[in-house]
Order: sequence, then structure tokens, then C-alpha cells
Amino acid sequence: MSDDVKYMLDALDRLSNKGFEFAGHRANHGPMVADALVALGAGEAAPAWCESYAAVDAACRTTGFFLITGHGVPGDMMMEVYRRSREFFDMPAEVKHSCHAEGHGLLGYRGMNSLRASTSSASDSPYDAKELYSIGQEYPPAHLGAPHAEFFPPNIWPRDMAGFWAALLAYYDTMCQLTEPLGELFATALGLPGDYFGRRSDGQLSWLVSINYPSQATTPVEPDQWRFGAHRDRSCFTILSTSGPGLEVEDAYGVWHPVPVRPDAFIVNVGSMLAGWTGGRWIAPLHRVSPPRADASPDQASSRRQSLGFFYSPDPTVTLDPLPTSDCGEPHTLHGHTRTVADHLRSLLGLYK
Repeated sequence: MSDDVKYMLDALDRLSNKGFEFAGHRANHGPMVADALVALGAGEAAPAWCESYAAVDAACRTTGFFLITGHGVPGDMMMEVYRRSREFFDMPAEVKHSCHAEGHGLLGYRGMNSLRASTSSASDSPYDAKELYSIGQEYPPAHLGAPHAEFFPPNIWPRDMAGFWAALLAYYDTMCQLTEPLGELFATALGLPGDYFGRRSDGQLSWLVSINYPSQATTPVEPDQWRFGAHRDRSCFTILSTSGPGLEVEDAYGVWHPVPVRPDAFIVNVGSMLAGWTGGRWIAPLHRVSPPRADASPDQASSRRQSLGFFYSPDPTVTLDPLPTSDCGEPHTLHGHTRTVADHLRSLLGLYK
């Protein structure tokens, strides 16, 4: 048995212990339905593993997203993060705005009607009907002098809300741990060594964003306004939890489909960084959050909606050379040099200033 094959089997064993299940989704003109649900249980035969990773590859080629269950994130942790986030978003406006970062709005608070989707072409289009709070990795002050320090600003915390800090940081750390088996999953689905992304994550750039979409009863959505306008994530990949329906994904024909909501599942989607890294083999899905439908049930029509998005990217120095597989295209260059993670994400910083 070759070292490469042995490594792959070892990686599959590690992933099986995580108990993942996958639900991929097919783009078509009808309702978006699950076309693959694969339980990665210990003891599966090698052909079953191959089918599992082929299903993930197919999902990332067609819609760019899938669902995972069996991820091991405790339900009480999820409930605590949502509860603490509600407490923060229910604070007076002046308290929330005190957590806004002047000149670097990537972290901290951004209020209602202050951001519009990055794909919006009209400067007078309505701002999104959402507010959000973002955090990154906690670093000591000395880290601010390190290379690429613009990506590692200090977190901004509200005063006298230690429970909020603790809940978000615990969840952030848990998501960082979850990126390891997910990275192995993506790498194996691409035919790469399982640690391909892990070896490029020592100084990973990851942000956690808690998003609040207020109740329609208190903050009605204006005509032509979205809760979150159509956009593609700039991250490598995103791990999303949401409290209710509203997320929609566009298929290859320009038709929008609702994304199923499962309380026990995370939505994982490919970001534009990973899509470009694969030379277009995988796609970064265009997605949005719509207001409640006119025919929504009374409890959904006026309900508040919350989401927790974890946006993972590798170390900023990593070059986005084509992945070493057979169909991942040519090098991505920027002004004559190979594009890096830092190059890719600088456009994101510009959106939040």
C-alpha cells in the first residue's frame, strides 16, 4: 500500500469518527431537494467512502453547498450563542453603535441599513434590512505589528456583557476546530491529501458574524429591499447556522430556490476563493435572504431571524495556485504575481470601511 493511499484511508477513518452526514442539493427548475444523504460511519467499505466524496464533489460542482449533521457541536452551545446575541441586539442603539470600528468595520457592530450586498450595481438600491456583529481570533497586542496585521485587528467588545463575549468566543473556537475535518473533506473530494488545507491554516483568517434580521412587526422591510441582498461569499468556505427559513440559492438557470432548514444541520457553502482555487471546478453560489413570503404562516411572517456565519480562509501568505488536480485551471495572477489569500481578501476589507 502506497503512503498516499494509506494517508487517505487514515484521513477517512478520522472523518468517520466525526459522524458526518451530507445532504447535497441539485439545481433544477422545481423545488430544491436533497439528492444525496451520506452517513460517514465507522467501518464503511472503501467503495462507500468513494461514493461519499464523489457526492460532495458533485454538490460543490452544481450548487456549491451541502448540509452537514453529526458535527458534534452541542445544541446548548448553539442556543446560548443565539440567546446572548439577542441580548446584544436588543440593547439601545447607542450601546450597539459604541462597538462600531471606525475605518475598519470588518469587526464589531454594523447597524441596520448600513450595508448592501456586494453584487448590487445600483448605488441607490436599498440597504439590507439586517444588523450584525463580527469577531475574529483573539490576539495579543504585539500581534498588531505582524505582517498582514490589517487582517487581525483587535475585537471590539461591549462593556458589561461578559456572557456575550464568552459565548461568541467559545463558538468561534468550536468552528475553528470544525474546519479541520471539513478541510479534510474538501481535500479528499478534490483528490488531494487530506491535510492539504490544514497545512495552510496556521494563521488562518476566519471571522464569525452574528446577524440579526428584526421582526417585520417592528422593522418592516421596504419595497425592493432584501434582508441580505444577493452575493457570493469571498471566503474559502462558510459554515452557516440559521434559526429559520429565508435563505435562497440561485441555480444555473437563474432560478432561486429556498434552502432547507434543519435545526441539527449546518449549511456549508463554497466561497469565491475556493471556487477560484479550483479553477472553476467548484462554484461559489449566489445566495440571498428574502423577507417572509406573502403566504408565510403568521409566526414566520413577523418573526425575527438570526444567523451565525463562520467564514474560513487559510493563512494570508498562501498562494492561490491551481490545486494539483487534473482540472483546476491556470494560475491566478494579480499585476504579474501569483494571487494570494491576502490579495483576495483585501477587496473584502474595502467593502466594510
